[in-house]
Amino acid sequence: MRTHIFKSCLMLFSLNLVACTTNDAVDGNAANLVGTGPAIAQAVMPEYCQGAAAKKFYVSLNSISTLPAAAADGGFEVKGNTTEGDTRVFNCRFDSSGRFVGVMTGISAS
Repeated sequence: MRTHIFKSCLMLFSLNLVACTTNDAVDGNAANLVGTGPAIAQAVMPEYCQGAAAKKFYVSLNSISTLPAAAADGGFEVKGNTTEGDTRVFNCRFDSSGRFVGVMTGISAS
């Protein structure tokens, strides 16, 4: 358990993001997710998500498309995709306070 938390925090730290995830992130339920760092305003969440996804997938910001942030599972979610290289569909999750939790992959395009 501690190894997972350490790896998540280390990975996000190396991407210059001020956030960590907990083991609760495994189930993907935003109500169980706790982000760290500053609260992000809902209007700014898509832009923040673009930057996080670009760093995670090693692609340019221009190849990331996001939708506006929406309330989901007790927190916030920004749906997005990237078209550079392999097309990827992802969600950025924010906790109920607006703190960034992470970029979640392996989700359907619906």
